[in-house]
Amino acid sequence: MDLDDWEHVTCLKTVSLEYEGHASGLKDYLAVSTNYNYGEDIISRGRIFILDLIEVVPEPGQPLTKNKIKTLYAKDQKGPVAAISSVSGYLVAAIGQKVSYIITRLIDIAIQKRYLTPLINRSTCGNSKMMIWSE
Repeated sequence: MDLDDWEHVTCLKTVSLEYEGHASGLKDYLAVSTNYNYGEDIISRGRIFILDLIEVVPEPGQPLTKNKIKTLYAKDQKGPVAAISSVSGYLVAAIGQKVSYIITRLIDIAIQKRYLTPLINRSTCGNSKMMIWSE
């Protein structure tokens, strides 16, 4: 995974997402959110990556090369991606002033999110003034 110029990682988490090939129906992935920081006169945007750690045949004489990282999802977003988490097998991202269940639906709330926390099939987010909103 290569980052562009002015692109910075804002959140890096292990998330459990829906996966049909596992008995529990969930599989752990690495989720990365980024933000492009250009300056205050240019609109900020970001990207979301979902990465999977896969096992491959190691190179001869180098047993530590048995794992590789595969990019499963990489998509530009219309706003800065501040936080990511998983709720009930779905990826949840705080994109600008929206909380998005990736691919399923959008929820618009009028605060800038600083964190997202899954809480028993619900997502909770808050801002720098520690205001809390739950869905």
